Amino acid sequence: MIARKPYIFIARLISLLNMIFLCLLFGCAGTRTTFLTDHRYTRLHPGDPVAVYLETIDHPYKEIAFIDSEAYANIDDEIKMKQLEQLRSRARSLGANVIQEVRILPRNIRGYTIDEAVPFASWKQGAYQVFFMRGKAVRAAGGGIGGGGTTPEPEGWVVDRLPLPARLAE
Repeated sequence: MIARKPYIFIARLISLLNMIFLCLLFGCAGTRTTFLTDHRYTRLHPGDPVAVYLETIDHPYKEIAFIDSEAYANIDDEIKMKQLEQLRSRARSLGANVIQEVRILPRNIRGYTIDEAVPFASWKQGAYQVFFMRGKAVRAAGGGIGGGGTTPEPEGWVVDRLPLPARLAE
């Protein structure tokens, strides 16, 4: 009986170390939301329009949060559209009908991270940049910016005008 106790201690220590590792691993992942108000709005339906603007809108609005999309190593029109849809989805979940001040920002990564370029679970290390979109989710008065709650921008207008970070623009 006494000989088994060191094995139990070692097994519990390994289990504890694994839990700490997982907390550190998943604590750094994911998108960020920084709330600007304590008020929580009703979630919008998945099909509801969310207008996206590069600048601040002129209509009265209430700020809800800064929201981020997922980060990607390269930016092209397809990735921009995916990131815009991620922002729209997050805005709907917060009750926002407009995203303003949308920007593409770099994030510097150092150390080990999951390599999304391969189809299986893999790790890569080193120092590199990934790019994500950040915008301010707001609730505009009157249920939207355009007449009848519709979005006035043509599809894809933001993708063509959204400035790239300096490293990608060269």
